Formats: sequence, C-alpha cells, structure tokens
Amino acid sequence: MFAVYEARGGCPRLKGACMTRPRVVITGVGGVTPLANDIESTWKKLLAGESGIAPITLFDASAYDSRIAGEVKNLSPKTTCP
Repeated sequence: MFAVYEARGGCPRLKGACMTRPRVVITGVGGVTPLANDIESTWKKLLAGESGIAPITLFDASAYDSRIAGEVKNLSPKTTCP
C-alpha cells in the first residue's frame, strides 16, 4: 500500500497548513489482495486475467445469500506488517 502527499500552493482541506514548495512522500508500496499478497504475484495473475473471487472458505457462509467473496488467503500479519 502506498500513500502520496503532494503540496502545491496550499491545501484547501487543511486550510493553508501545507508546505510552500512541492514535495511528494511515498510511504511504501505493496498490496494485499484476493489474488496474492505481493506485488509480483498479483501483477502476474492480473495479466493472466485471473479473478480473486471464489467460494468463501474461511468461514461457513451457508446462512448468507452470497457465498462468494474476494478472500485474502495465506496472510501472516507478522511478516506483512513488521
């Protein structure tokens, strides 16, 4: 995931609290998606036309009208969010 902040000529949402010269800050790049948990694998699956939508497997969804979702699988917060 990434966040970009750009300040050019003031920020109306921040009521003038911006810096006076242009700056951009990229805080990181990544992705946690139903396709994969890293950029390279996600991109390959996107290019191959794969979908991350599938039957729900992480809990019993039989009581719900929809039984498909874009589940994030094989996510380890210890390695993803150090």
